Amino acid sequence: MKERSVDDPKRTWDESFPLFVAWVAEHGRLPMKTAEPGEEHRHATWMQYQRRHLSRGTLLPDHQEKLDEATPGWEGPAVPGVPTADRYEQLWGARLDELATWVAQHGRWPSSLSSDPVEAHAGRWIGVQRGAKASTGRRYNERCVRLTAALPGWDAEKLNRR
Repeated sequence: MKERSVDDPKRTWDESFPLFVAWVAEHGRLPMKTAEPGEEHRHATWMQYQRRHLSRGTLLPDHQEKLDEATPGWEGPAVPGVPTADRYEQLWGARLDELATWVAQHGRWPSSLSSDPVEAHAGRWIGVQRGAKASTGRRYNERCVRLTAALPGWDAEKLNRR
């Protein structure tokens, strides 16, 4: 019997996977579970289902290999065999790159109140970084240096928003 996909009971994994990859390629990011009901939400649910199989050790090796190759980072922060701190550091770096790209494309800081989920996510992320600036510790100090190098003015009292 063919394995059914969570986003459509009649669709197999092999049918759902290329649709997921195409969505990620088109949008340049992974789908968010917080998206409105619709295509993105379905893809996020499917991805979460794959993550659950990975964490339980029930994801077929072929499926994991295909996901790893086509959509790096799909597995989220909890990855067996990869120390959590290293994985979070990788994710943090990816978020910094996403934010820098967003700011370069739009010429302004993102708003956490935007109706665009990508902008809102980026706005919340930079807000968290600003809030954590007072943190002590070597790792966060290194992050401040990286933020300043990539995005001068990220820590300004009021970020310029148009």
